[in-house]
Parts: sequence; structure tokens; C-alpha cells
Amino acid sequence: MSYLERTSEASASDEYVSVSRINSFRMCPRKYYYGYIAKAPKEHVPAAMVFGSAAHRVIEEVYRLRQAGQEMSANDVEDAAATAFAERIEEAHDEADTVLFPQKTITHAGAMKDRLIGVMRHWVDYASMPDKVLAVETRFRGVITDPKHCRQTPTWLHTPRPNRCVSIS
Repeated sequence: MSYLERTSEASASDEYVSVSRINSFRMCPRKYYYGYIAKAPKEHVPAAMVFGSAAHRVIEEVYRLRQAGQEMSANDVEDAAATAFAERIEEAHDEADTVLFPQKTITHAGAMKDRLIGVMRHWVDYASMPDKVLAVETRFRGVITDPKHCRQTPTWLHTPRPNRCVSIS
């Protein structure tokens, strides 16, 4: 059984397939298999992944509220950043034994959380927000096409653009 067949079988039961998962498969099917299918334990989670995931959660929440016609205050953004960081750190420790912080810049979680709060505060204070948000990442049912084997696999996708065909080549 090929990696694609194993990943296709497993993907049918997974919640969704993200662009990151597709790119992981394209870069290295074996890495994809061990990371997403076999769920092999990781040695560490880079702190940058924690930071980026938490920032993404805050930005998504700001845009979801804006899409619903509501605004998030700067203080609410700070609270959302602190909460998202705490949740993501906890998830990272579930994924691996260690969260790896860069030695020269930020050496512990508290400093990184403070930086995230500062970045999110700066973003909400100075970024040019769109007048209308058309779409925020959502799950939808789609098809992943493997052109090498002419196979199509229906699965849940997670992307800001519904009705888009995602291909693995």
C-alpha cells in the first residue's frame, strides 16, 4: 500500500486537511505519514510555532467578529492573545516533551507571551482593517486529487476559499 493510499484512508476520518498538511505531503510523504497518520511523538515543538498559531487564532477571532459586524477592543485583543498563547503552550506540551525557545532572543514562555500581546496590540492599533470581511477560514467538504494516480479523495478541507479544488502534484 502506498503512502497516498494510507493517507487517503486516514484522511477520511480526520477532521480536515489543511494547506499545511498538503504541503507536508508534497515535501515528504514519509514525514506526512509519521506526523499525521502514525502520529509519531515529536522531540520538540518550536516556540515560533506556538507564537504563530496563537497569533493566527487571535487574528481569526478579530476577523470573525468583524465579519459579524462587531469589533474587538485593544484590551480584548490583549486578553485573547494571552488566552490563545496559554492554550497553544498547553497543546504544544501535549504534542512533545519540550517547547524549544531560541537561546539568543526569547528564553522562556512569559517573554514570548508578552511579545505576542505587544504584536497583537500593535496590529489592532495600526493595521488597516478591511471594511468588510468576505471570508474567514472555514471547514468544507472537498476533493483532493492525486494527478499521478488519477485518484480523488473526498475529505474535509480547511481553507478561506470554499469551492476550490486542491491538488497534490
